[in-house]
Amino acid sequence: MQSHNETHEEWLRHLLDDEQFEKDGREIEAMSIPLLTESESQAYAAKIYPKFVRVRCKELFVEQPKYAQVWKALERVCESAKGNTEETKFFADCVDALGDGPADHAAQRLAKVLAEHKIYAICVELYKALAEVGIASAQFKIAVCYYAGMGVAPNYELAVHWHQKAAEQGSAGAQFNLAYCYHKGVGVERDCDMAAHWLRKAAEQGVAEAQFNLACCYRN
Repeated sequence: MQSHNETHEEWLRHLLDDEQFEKDGREIEAMSIPLLTESESQAYAAKIYPKFVRVRCKELFVEQPKYAQVWKALERVCESAKGNTEETKFFADCVDALGDGPADHAAQRLAKVLAEHKIYAICVELYKALAEVGIASAQFKIAVCYYAGMGVAPNYELAVHWHQKAAEQGSAGAQFNLAYCYHKGVGVERDCDMAAHWLRKAAEQGVAEAQFNLACCYRN
């Protein structure tokens, strides 16, 4: 990612084709005042950060089918930016998240920003795309979203499906949650043996709640 000390024009010229740069670049150049007051600086950030996010997301995601819905949703968010302080902070965090590295890495960082700012609907789309390519942390998070109904309608069967995927890859949190689902029969047929199996896996990885519950099982 370009340093904040480097000019916005340099980054945009790298990312945009000539025609688009001429369109966006003239606007940015007009705002390039050497010394800005605090209010002018805030107005500058409110104007420029959504543009950066749109450009960087286009570079990362537009050619990848798995991110097609994510790109469209983010583009709408950028285009509807109103420039308030909270929104500007969100776009600033997105700029930091969309740094160097491949699309999947940037997508994981961006999903974290979206979750922190409670933009769950787009966050879920990112988690889905990452989960489908086998990233365990995303599989665990999309499972939690389906279980809790965050950004998506609650679906216990899908929650179990993605918890299972993540648990099989060694996610301790997914193993513990999956044990609970088997124990209570949530989204899956109740199976105390499977509950104990996944509880033991989570306990072996140091999950204190799993260790306590497993001890209770042995005591009983």
